[in-house]
Amino acid sequence: AVRAVDFADTATVLSAGADKKIHHWNLADGKLVRSIEGHTGEVTVLAVSTTTVASASADGTVRLWNKSNGQAVRTIQHGSPVRHIAISVDNTKVASWGDNKELRLWQAADGTLLKTVDGAASDLTSLSFSPNNQQLAATVGNDVRVWQVNGGGELQFFPEHKQPTKAVSYQPDSKTLISV
Repeated sequence: AVRAVDFADTATVLSAGADKKIHHWNLADGKLVRSIEGHTGEVTVLAVSTTTVASASADGTVRLWNKSNGQAVRTIQHGSPVRHIAISVDNTKVASWGDNKELRLWQAADGTLLKTVDGAASDLTSLSFSPNNQQLAATVGNDVRVWQVNGGGELQFFPEHKQPTKAVSYQPDSKTLISV
């Protein structure tokens, strides 16, 4: 079963899931470009930046891959099955949230844990870095929360939703969020 899909670029798409692999597909002809292996549990989510593919798995890891050739770059141990990830636009930070209900922020270059974010212990359903790499937004229960990436804590809290929130995304100006 497919659990995650994301565009790699305008010509290719990535899919992943229960087979523990990431599949890179050509959109024009539907042919498989490559399969990427490394996870030992089903792949639960994908995130793509300009040069990196990030994948997370029920095996408790976040893995970073070179987008152009599929080679492994880094493995980060989250500590529990990972359900949501995001990678910053500048490829320097990765955020992960898993079954341990912890939102963690990592340095992508070496996998160093930068911080465990307070206020995200509820059911988190979506993560998004701002295009300027300064903020991390998440949908948590019925709320949207925004944290400062470099130092600092929670910047904004939006409790306006009457139903559980499912997704959040920044607009290119890094000042506007869309949530559903």
